[in-house]
Amino acid sequence: RHDPPCAVSNCKGAGAWRTVVTMDFGAGCLGGVMGTLAAHPLDVLRTRQATNGLSLSSTVRQVWSSSNGIIGFYSGVISPCVSVGAWKAVVLGTHKALLSGRGAEPKLRDVLASSAAAGVTGAVVVGPVDLIKTRAMTIPDVHTRFTGAGASGGVGLWSVLEKE
Repeated sequence: RHDPPCAVSNCKGAGAWRTVVTMDFGAGCLGGVMGTLAAHPLDVLRTRQATNGLSLSSTVRQVWSSSNGIIGFYSGVISPCVSVGAWKAVVLGTHKALLSGRGAEPKLRDVLASSAAAGVTGAVVVGPVDLIKTRAMTIPDVHTRFTGAGASGGVGLWSVLEKE
């Protein structure tokens, strides 16, 4: 049996290799979630401002007053945390897994090839999620189904998928 080579000093075979790759998947996920949590309030403001046509300051006041303070700025944050966390985990983990057999100092072509493959792999994860999100925003009346004003959220999601 051959253990995969490891780019980490003092690597002791497959167990350490899996640990390093798992840590990169975890780091990617955590980084994606934290980035989403940091940027989500701005995304909420941008979306609400585009929807209601109010000024930025009026939109901030509206979100704050209608949602009991800061909680309103994190409305709908779970879905992007899951999708971006998964996307970043796949990209970082794939990149590390592909580079792990290239020694402590991989060549530039290896880094570029690994980065390209990780980007394509990440696109496979995020592509369907983005498609559903975009369709949900553009198909008339789907918003009410997602928010519960109409049928259940599952029916709204099904409507988006049926359109594809």
